[in-house]
Amino acid sequence: MHSPQIDYPCQWQFRLIGPDAQRLRAIIAAEFGEHPHSVRDGHTSSGGKYCSVEVSAEVASEQDRNERFAALSTTEGVLTVL
Repeated sequence: MHSPQIDYPCQWQFRLIGPDAQRLRAIIAAEFGEHPHSVRDGHTSSGGKYCSVEVSAEVASEQDRNERFAALSTTEGVLTVL
């Protein structure tokens, strides 16, 4: 199985899932700071227990993408990042 060819820099979307959309937005703001990015609300589970927030930002390289993914994934309040 081959990895897809990704030409950097490129726009990348991360979807964060957790129990609190405001907390997820704060985590995104802390991670991306002044780096240009856009944020939009995703879906909320049928029971209202979980929600998603999506962020789109330019990543400079695979290393940059992986570092941001790791930072978002290990932050308290984030259950998963897609």
